[in-house]
Amino acid sequence: MIDGINEILDKTLDFLETDDNPDLFEAQRVLNYYADASITKGKYNEVNSVLNKLGKRKVAEIDTQFNGLSKNLNKEDFNILTEQVYLITQDGYFNSYKDKWNKNLEKIEKKITAKEIAAYKRSCKKIKYLNILKNPQKFKGQRAYWFGKVLQVINNSNYRVGVDCKKNNKGYYCKHNFYVKINITEELAEGDMIKMWGYIFGSESYTTSTDITITIPVFNAEYIKRN
Repeated sequence: MIDGINEILDKTLDFLETDDNPDLFEAQRVLNYYADASITKGKYNEVNSVLNKLGKRKVAEIDTQFNGLSKNLNKEDFNILTEQVYLITQDGYFNSYKDKWNKNLEKIEKKITAKEIAAYKRSCKKIKYLNILKNPQKFKGQRAYWFGKVLQVINNSNYRVGVDCKKNNKGYYCKHNFYVKINITEELAEGDMIKMWGYIFGSESYTTSTDITITIPVFNAEYIKRN
């Protein structure tokens, strides 16, 4: 019987040392099964030592990648590490690390998102309103930033917003206005002063209460902040 146990442990050791991606959980299961076979302790300890070294090495590799990702906040590296964490935690041996790694991924993802938003906002430049009004198609797709006042709520995702605003004793007076589409779950109210980052999206026309048709530029707001 002991020879049979030793043969199983030898096969487990060979599996751990030669397989490119050994199932550490399965190896641990074999060791746990024969843990009480004291006569095989020498072989048991040999297999257990190799198993622990492999486990620690894989954990160290993942932790090293986490450290690098925390510094560079690279989206491609994040996607690669997310896939690696998913694959390695399919091996039950790493169950105790699963929650920790996934929480770290969530924290890093938030930082990457914040970094991307900041970069997007920096890329948005102020464009002269009259230049857009003269040729909205020329500026279509260009990123821009505006500070303005909500003049009209059309629905939860469409607004008329005054821009080029100056403050007076009654509040803000705005010289021009945009038809603004927002792509986020942000409800605004008339009178709100907002900062907008997004891109020019051509122009649209609307009819006033006195049957006058007015054409104004359209702005797609990707990010909005109440002032």
